[in-house]
Amino acid sequence: MATDLIARIAGGEAEAEKELIAKYSRGVNIILRRMLGRRAATGDAHADTFRQVFEKIRSREFEDPWKLDAFIAVLARFRGGASREAWQPAEQYYEVLREQNAGLVRELLSAYGSMEVRRVLFLYFVSGMDMDTIASKTGLKREKCSDIVAEVREEFSGLFANRARPDVDKL
Repeated sequence: MATDLIARIAGGEAEAEKELIAKYSRGVNIILRRMLGRRAATGDAHADTFRQVFEKIRSREFEDPWKLDAFIAVLARFRGGASREAWQPAEQYYEVLREQNAGLVRELLSAYGSMEVRRVLFLYFVSGMDMDTIASKTGLKREKCSDIVAEVREEFSGLFANRARPDVDKL
């Protein structure tokens, strides 16, 4: 069957292309989702994988029906890797945004309360520690740490939301 399918695709038969997509689409999607984890990114990678398959078959770069499964899987993995790299700048943007937001929190903390209060708030908001860890690091009771965070949480969230919002128009 694969021999016939490859010959029909090489001959330009659109129905043969549809058959190949129907047969291998699920496997390609599984590979891409494992690699990318994002449904939005898998759509383009899926289409591009099959585009490459058809190009290779039509140009006679691929003619071995016994290796068709592996050939499609390799192209999907390659395409998934390329898509992951294409997403990297977006991930780098969010890393920079997180660093800027952490800098904003540090700035807000520097002007807030006593050194003890600032340390509790820094450990909670910047370092992301839980109350038990903060209590052990500061020597304060857990309840005291919770009270400090509760007192400024609402004020902080308002300040942070207004100053840390990314500029969506530049995305």
